[in-house]
Amino acid sequence: MRSDSASRNAAILTAVLLLSMTAACGAAKASSTTPTPSPTAPASPSPSAASAVAPFTPVATAGWVSYASAVNHVTFRHPADMKPLECGWVYIAPNNPTSCPLGDGFCCIFFRSSDNGETGTMSLISTNLSLYTGGVQRTSVTVDGVTGTRLSGTQTFGMGVGPQVEYDFKTGGRTYNLFAYAGGQSDSVDPVAPSAAVFDQIVQTATFTP
Repeated sequence: MRSDSASRNAAILTAVLLLSMTAACGAAKASSTTPTPSPTAPASPSPSAASAVAPFTPVATAGWVSYASAVNHVTFRHPADMKPLECGWVYIAPNNPTSCPLGDGFCCIFFRSSDNGETGTMSLISTNLSLYTGGVQRTSVTVDGVTGTRLSGTQTFGMGVGPQVEYDFKTGGRTYNLFAYAGGQSDSVDPVAPSAAVFDQIVQTATFTP
């Protein structure tokens, strides 16, 4: 009897152990299952790049005519109502004078090369910096493939006070000075003279010749 009872107890114990192992395996299997990932929200679009700044719009040159100065080794375009004069340097004034001025201290645009034979003195921003108490601005520029300097300032002493612009270039063994008493401003020597913007555009059409 004791032997039979021991056998039954052993069988019951074996069954309990088997059930426990089966449950444990099932639990382990369930816990090893990889969870389904939750949907990921789409990435926000990156901000668009800022719009490029519109380039400077130059003065319209439709109807401009060409002028060539053999003495000053330069060709350029200008408004048709301007009449350049050869005065050693090339001289341009809004009233289209028929004779050259006595000097360069009044008005308006002057183009010259260093070998033009002119013996008079041409007053420039670059050689009279003390006359510009508000300071002089300098910018690197390229015209006809030649890199030079643009200077601008307002002369406050001497003759020809007011806003002025100067371009300086060196090429072909020559120095070129392109200068203007700028018009269009209340403090201009001659308010009806070509503005700085018009002068800038005239200079941009220039070509330096042999």
